[in-house]
Amino acid sequence: MNINIKTFNKWALLNKDKGMERGHASSVSKMFEIITNQTSIIDRSFNFLDLGCGNGWVVRKILENKKCTYALGVDGAPEMIKKAKNCDSVGQYINVNIEKWSFNKKYDIIFSMETFYYFKDHFSIFTLIY
Repeated sequence: MNINIKTFNKWALLNKDKGMERGHASSVSKMFEIITNQTSIIDRSFNFLDLGCGNGWVVRKILENKKCTYALGVDGAPEMIKKAKNCDSVGQYINVNIEKWSFNKKYDIIFSMETFYYFKDHFSIFTLIY
């Protein structure tokens, strides 16, 4: 297990994920505002993917929108995924190495907050997403 995953596992166990949620709330709200006001994506049924979902709080937030038909959170830290699953029975959560994960579905919105700079090969990740 790499040092980043170990760190986020520890943070989950120490409840530091709640601080991350509070610290990022205004940025996430702004991103959702942009999606709402500058696109038509959420005017119809849509699905959502959160890469590096942590405790799943953004997945839970997007599921408040009744037009979101499916939301998936993926994260490399098993303890974060455990927390997400314990807090949410509607969203789906997978513990996986995002850099090696095979996307098996198309997503209307792919979201990520402070995750990409942990990846070694950004080009590969963007290729997988595309």
